[in-house]
Amino acid sequence: MNQQRLDELKMIMEKTTAGPWEEYGGIIYAPNPVGRVVCQVSEPSPPSQKIEHARIERGSPNFEQAIATSKFIAAARSAVPELIAEIERLQAACQGLIDYRDRNSALNFQLEKADDFIHQMRVALEGGAE
Repeated sequence: MNQQRLDELKMIMEKTTAGPWEEYGGIIYAPNPVGRVVCQVSEPSPPSQKIEHARIERGSPNFEQAIATSKFIAAARSAVPELIAEIERLQAACQGLIDYRDRNSALNFQLEKADDFIHQMRVALEGGAE
């Protein structure tokens, strides 16, 4: 996920009704302020040219799926901020590892130069002692 997409998701999330959200009977609501309805899962009315929906009723063929969907939507309000925070934490950790690798590469280069210098000095000293 790139930073632009992450920022887009954060902006979408921050504009929603404050969480956590809860679900009851296909209705998703925010308990604070008291019982504010966020949305309601419904099922299509008989086929027509218009988009028409009716409250989903227990016993309807889509009831269990609608309840599962509404629970997912309600849980997402808390999960999305947690997931975004985890992505940001992991991105920072990866950047830290990249920085560490880069610093070590520079140090290794300096150590190799020092090792070459020491080798040259030994050769010069050994050659001068003969």
